[in-house]
Amino acid sequence: ELGDALAAWNTVDNASLAAAAATYGAVGGWVVTAVTNFDSLLMDMSSFNEDMSGWATGGITDMTRMLRNAASFNQPVPFDTGSVTTMSFMFREAAAFNQPLSLTTSSVTNMNSMLRNAIVFNQILAFDVGSVTDMSEMLDGTALSDCNKALTHASLSASTAWPHDWSSLACWTPADRAELMAALVAWDANATAAAATYDHPEHWVVTAVTDFWTLLSGLASFNQAPAWDPSSVPSLLLPVPPADSAAPPPPS
Repeated sequence: ELGDALAAWNTVDNASLAAAAATYGAVGGWVVTAVTNFDSLLMDMSSFNEDMSGWATGGITDMTRMLRNAASFNQPVPFDTGSVTTMSFMFREAAAFNQPLSLTTSSVTNMNSMLRNAIVFNQILAFDVGSVTDMSEMLDGTALSDCNKALTHASLSASTAWPHDWSSLACWTPADRAELMAALVAWDANATAAAATYDHPEHWVVTAVTDFWTLLSGLASFNQAPAWDPSSVPSLLLPVPPADSAAPPPPS
């Protein structure tokens, strides 16, 4: 019954979507507590892209292939996964999916090919993998940047099932203030393009830079909150002092 209702929503035709809404209501409002198995639930539903964040999923034990080849799906999935034991192939070939994944995985034993060939996926994974015995091909074919690989490796590599050695990778590390400033200017001009080169400012390793004075001054579009050394932050936004005057010391 749940599968039939989802199939009715697997369309881009407005009239069909209206009919599905009239028959079943909005997907996010459905009560799915009678269902315990999501195996292949949305597999191959190439047009489905509805919000399911309202679902109560605490009783689900199996999410194998749940969104495999759901080619258009790119919605948040804040599911309660505390009872799930397998997530193998869950997002495999979900070609549009690129959402943060904050899932409870303490009971999961199988993540084989979980995100394989999710070709635009570029998020950090920080799962509890203490019970996982199979992570083979889990992230093969994704778009993870070197920075996200490094951060994911730091989170998951303690597991003997972790298949990658990404220990040599790191997030972007400017050599000096000038290099950091160039990256900030690039972010100010076009954050999307800059992200491809520098990743997110939150993860930059700025330990080589000792002078943050007026660093963000004049960056009209920059709207990030870098998690840098807070001892330098008070001086980030102060205006540039006049050319004929000495810069005052940063406030304490």
